Amino acid sequence: MIPNFLIRAYDHRMLNLHPALLPKFGGKGMYGHHVHEAVKRAQETETGMTVHWVSPICDGGEIIAQFHTPSPPPIPPTTLPPKSISWNKTISPSSSRKCSHIYKINS
Repeated sequence: MIPNFLIRAYDHRMLNLHPALLPKFGGKGMYGHHVHEAVKRAQETETGMTVHWVSPICDGGEIIAQFHTPSPPPIPPTTLPPKSISWNKTISPSSSRKCSHIYKINS
């Protein structure tokens, strides 16, 4: 968890790429394989990634973008992380560019 004083100091300048569709499967303890296992346990037919602003509430920041993909049962949760990794390489730069046009981000 990021300390609140840092979140306040860098308001709307920190992004989080969450490996699930928020608001489902977010919050404290929901990271990495824990998220993917929860998605499978819930028998969701869709999963994805959420890009959101970091806020004092864990995974509670304003959602900037979501990317959806089918999650047909019974794929094992271990197959979801590689897709998340490939999304990170594509989504992170494009979301950062989108946000920099919306908000003036100072370095």
